[in-house]
Amino acid sequence: MKKYSPSRKGFYDTEIHGSNIPADSVEITDDEHRALLAAQAQGKIIQPDENGRPVAMEPPAPPAPTYDEQRRAAILAKWPLPAQLEALTEAAESPQRPEKLAALLADIQGIKELYPKPEPATEPEAPAGA
Repeated sequence: MKKYSPSRKGFYDTEIHGSNIPADSVEITDDEHRALLAAQAQGKIIQPDENGRPVAMEPPAPPAPTYDEQRRAAILAKWPLPAQLEALTEAAESPQRPEKLAALLADIQGIKELYPKPEPATEPEAPAGA
């Protein structure tokens, strides 16, 4: 017999797990088990519903990239790490030829201006006499 534990978000089989099955487990049919695994193979996630029964659903959308991730991606798109290393190495080996390093730094500054760091949230001031 197949079971699903909503607290562990996992499947159990009484023939395999014996009595080592979480107490909150609900019984599911072999067909339900197969359908859920097939849906998972197609990219869905398995979550318990309001009754603790397993259901396949679309995964949540990934969070929006942070400003740091956006800036990092933009810098790496324009200056991949090997190119950055080359600019730094060239400037270190030939200080009289800092053209690549200057271009790298100018591009980084321009990207920082495109993706400014957000201002920290401030708490509203309490009214006078409060």
